[in-house]
Amino acid sequence: MARINIGSVTMSKDKERPNYIKVNVQNPITLKKGDYLTVESVQFQLENLPRLVEKGFLSADAAEESRQRILASQEKRKELGGGKDFILAEVFVNIK
Repeated sequence: MARINIGSVTMSKDKERPNYIKVNVQNPITLKKGDYLTVESVQFQLENLPRLVEKGFLSADAAEESRQRILASQEKRKELGGGKDFILAEVFVNIK
């Protein structure tokens, strides 16, 4: 199963508008019956890494690289947002 980050749930800066999903993919993705999307907060992603190592889906080194990437992305977002994190969660497509 492939797992691809396709975008993020972003908090609207305008309180009169809803939050939205910003799609950010280089190559178009076609969803088929049986594919599904997951919405994962940074906290969920970080807490899930040890479980993925335990189940054998990731090596400890790969999990640490992922953790560093997640934290670096979060810090970059805060820099760009003037200290505010407008990204509520990442959106992944899970393709069979």
